[in-house]
Amino acid sequence: MFRATIEEYCDKQDIAYHQAFIRLVSGTDNRAKNTYFQIIGKLYNEVDDLDAEGNPQYDDEGVKKTKWIKGETGDYKIRLMQDDLDTIFATDNNGQQVKPYYLLEPPFNKDTEDKWGDDHSSFFYPFDICYSELVNDYVGKLITHLFGSATSIKATNSNLYEYFFKVQTQFPEIAYNHHAEIYYEMPQVLFYDGNTLKINGQSVFPNTLNEFRNNNVRNPLSLSHGRCLESEY
Repeated sequence: MFRATIEEYCDKQDIAYHQAFIRLVSGTDNRAKNTYFQIIGKLYNEVDDLDAEGNPQYDDEGVKKTKWIKGETGDYKIRLMQDDLDTIFATDNNGQQVKPYYLLEPPFNKDTEDKWGDDHSSFFYPFDICYSELVNDYVGKLITHLFGSATSIKATNSNLYEYFFKVQTQFPEIAYNHHAEIYYEMPQVLFYDGNTLKINGQSVFPNTLNEFRNNNVRNPLSLSHGRCLESEY
């Protein structure tokens, strides 16, 4: 029933690509959570705003005038969008580099289904089963694109390195250290002494580390690891 009707409402190619990409980068928090449906209808195209004789028109500053007209493309089918793609590769949802690389989605590996944020999804779960061959085909294409002729995951001549890791080398180590001081080390101090920071007379954080741990709040300092390159390589 799912496969018989899903293609009427959804772009299966788009969703299969989404599933393949999320599998490849191990985006465990991006298969249902942080994933959004978008419906693309008739798109508008920007064209020159011509005069009655068919000539371009310009404003007082010499900029060509344009207008938007409704195009013919768009099928009103459901496709997917993403945000908050930070729980990828070895990074778990607490910012720690502890996630294993052998993860497969819940339909294929029950032992690690608790790592994924959609282990009971009534959409992604059956889609994975019905279109596993299509998803796997996209995985293969992505691997070819990301690795190319590279023979190692550490190779710096691959698109994988270019897309995900090279940008991290653009910042000096002191920038990562300063970031860690602001977002992890200072909050850690506040967690140890809840009276340091108050709003309306109330402590923002628990007064003791034990209380903080009992409330199942993540230790700030445990999330500080600098560049992902340090943990991936």
